Amino acid sequence: MLYEKWIIPETDADLQAELSYQLKISPVTAQLLVNRKISDPSAAKVFLNPSIEHIIDPACLADIQTAVHRINHAIKNSENILVFGDYDVDGITGTAILVSFFRLTGKTVRTYIPHRLTEGYGLSVKAIEKFKNDNINLIITVDCGVTNVKEIALAKKLGIDVIVTDHHEPAEELPDAIAIVNPKLRDSKYPFRNVSGATVAFKLAWALAQDFSASKKISSVFQDFILESMCFAALGTIADVVPLIDENRTIATVGLQLLDKTANKGLKSLIAKNRRNGNGRLTPRDVAFIIAPRINAMGRMRTADICLELLLSNHQEKIDEILGLMEKSNKERQKKEAEIIIEAELKLKTEEDIENENIIILSGQGWHQGVIGIVAAKLSEKYFMPVIIISTDKDNEFAKGTVRSCIKAWHATKSLDTVKECLANYGGHESAAGFVIARDEIPKLKKKLHEYANTSLTDDDFSTRLFIDAEILLPSINYMLAREVDKLSPYGSGNPVPVFASSGVNIVKGPDIQGQKNDTIAFKISQNNTTLPVVGFFKAHMYDYINAHKDQPCSIAYELNINSYFGSETIQLILKDIKFDNS
Repeated sequence: MLYEKWIIPETDADLQAELSYQLKISPVTAQLLVNRKISDPSAAKVFLNPSIEHIIDPACLADIQTAVHRINHAIKNSENILVFGDYDVDGITGTAILVSFFRLTGKTVRTYIPHRLTEGYGLSVKAIEKFKNDNINLIITVDCGVTNVKEIALAKKLGIDVIVTDHHEPAEELPDAIAIVNPKLRDSKYPFRNVSGATVAFKLAWALAQDFSASKKISSVFQDFILESMCFAALGTIADVVPLIDENRTIATVGLQLLDKTANKGLKSLIAKNRRNGNGRLTPRDVAFIIAPRINAMGRMRTADICLELLLSNHQEKIDEILGLMEKSNKERQKKEAEIIIEAELKLKTEEDIENENIIILSGQGWHQGVIGIVAAKLSEKYFMPVIIISTDKDNEFAKGTVRSCIKAWHATKSLDTVKECLANYGGHESAAGFVIARDEIPKLKKKLHEYANTSLTDDDFSTRLFIDAEILLPSINYMLAREVDKLSPYGSGNPVPVFASSGVNIVKGPDIQGQKNDTIAFKISQNNTTLPVVGFFKAHMYDYINAHKDQPCSIAYELNINSYFGSETIQLILKDIKFDNS
């Protein structure tokens, strides 16, 4: 992508100087904090040095004490407890947290992870009826449940109590559960609403640990458990793409540090098998693009409860067996994904008018339902439009669809609100949502969503703008600055990787095409006797443009990176965009 416009913020020199002085950081890093709306020195210190002390007290969550009391009652009376988790990383890690707590207390609980393809998201009537036959007394949901009004009403009718732990947007009607632990409830006083489902489960486990310890300060028996649980919460937080700010930043930062030292055999083996950089620091990118896809692949291609077994097992032979199956599932997922993208691209040419429409909506018979979300996300990024992918089955009157968008103005779940009369079920987040629809309703959905997209989105929403954090000279780049900037990590939604720009630089070597798939471009730039390497991952398509103008001075936008490879470190610039002076 060549960006239409670079957005460079005005510099508040006084505020920048104050933060730089107070925190003993460079003016460049101070500007990065200001850009992220962190201007108070005390808040900046917390941001740069997150620790477990900054995590919000579980008591701030509504209904959490009610949940604790009901769970205690169930334990004391030897009731049958079932933890019902979602099939993605967030749900699996949150389920692992609660099961680990119960094991620590000596209580055996049952677990249930629904099958993504045959059961779908959340509680179902069929599952509730099964739990009744299995004599379950109490269900605790993880990362789901807040919209399961009908299913929880049935559970109550059958004599099963339900505690909901969730982080999704609630509907107008709430389920009649014993407790609903969700920071997004309308009357919630929780100071940060955008936590992951695993974090909500972590808070419930923490509150239970406090109750068992008869103190806000938990006993030594539970301290190691809380630290291990933060590893799970960090995985769920990063994988679910919630904003990495505020409490999420603390959980991700501390959790990643703890993951490198985890005693959990399954996690340790999973990380060791998939670590990119030897013994280097585990990063959110490792989680988001290597570890999480392998966990999710099991739910997409097989069944996610195997991943829960991995996180709870102490038997290395079983762990190795599961890891092998995960790798096989991930390769199968990649193959299916590639096949669907080819078919979708062909349909795009004949069924959609992307030149005159503001949204892409495609449906295909037999498209693997576990993969369509990834396909939608990739097409959205490629065409810079909201994308809806629907999978149909000739033997099923209902189809399943997914919404993905890289357009900030397009809220995935709220867009489905506009067509809810067409849908059998739906739910999700701001950037991702899923739905179930009768096949004969698909044409109506397409028509209404095209109309909604064409009236609600403007040309300005589609303009490709690149936000530049700061303009700097190449000679100012050194290891000290790179390491200081890295203190803003972990990066993610809400805290993007800082982007810098340098003008008046020259290409002195290259460009060259690199990478196993020939999808990476590399070259070197120079300014005032400073030469640095530039690498553009997945930007080989820019080769002709760069090669044609390489003799001209240019402005380059990039991320600053220390490349660590088995003990060796080099500074490199990660290409975001490039503009030549006379082009």
